[in-house]
Amino acid sequence: MPGKLQPDILKKSVLDFTGALRDDLLVGGGIGEDAALIKVPEGILVAASDPVTGAAKNAGSLLVHINANDLACKGADPSWLVVTLIVPDSMGVSFIAGIMDEIHETCKKLNIAIAGGHTELTEKYSEPVISGTMLGMTRCELSAKKIQKGDFILATGHAGLEGMSIIANDREDLLKNFFSENEIKRIKGWGENFSVVRPAKILRILRVTCTTPQKAASAEHYTKSSRAQIWAWKFIKMKFLFQI
Repeated sequence: MPGKLQPDILKKSVLDFTGALRDDLLVGGGIGEDAALIKVPEGILVAASDPVTGAAKNAGSLLVHINANDLACKGADPSWLVVTLIVPDSMGVSFIAGIMDEIHETCKKLNIAIAGGHTELTEKYSEPVISGTMLGMTRCELSAKKIQKGDFILATGHAGLEGMSIIANDREDLLKNFFSENEIKRIKGWGENFSVVRPAKILRILRVTCTTPQKAASAEHYTKSSRAQIWAWKFIKMKFLFQI
């Protein structure tokens, strides 16, 4: 069945194959893990890789955002992007140039360098393969395995933002029976709000991401962390805050 693999199938078919065991791999592939953490002399290198498979319009911009968001949610600054483009020969060099221009402009806005990649035209595919690997540094060792009952989950934006924007831009006909023209136009613009890099950085600066009340070393530290949560809420204008 098309789509992402179910967790049990993913574990048996992909995640159980880990290659060599290395002490410098702090967090590898796993259920709920969107990025790997690798210990390097300068700190922790974070790496994430994601393709764009369901979008045609704005695919280059989307590629940057989805990979940058994975790093941001791990407490890292997205800094370097490696791009793979395998494009049907029928679409030509103009398609490649258009995608790369979108990637270039979006990376400039987020202070990300395009570090390299792979590009080719092929007769083997009818649709383009667009994939990216994002790298960045962090001082936080965040992992889904560390999530505990009582931790807070903070979300910015709203649920369905990415998917609805893609549908509105690529398959507007699917929405016409449910939304007015003005509503569809507004949904198309949701792509401008894909990025969570800035909200995540604010949280990191305010020590919410890297410090939890449970791990606070002192009452004073706890007070600062709680105050940071309040200011983070004001700055980011979060839509949801719920406890697990």
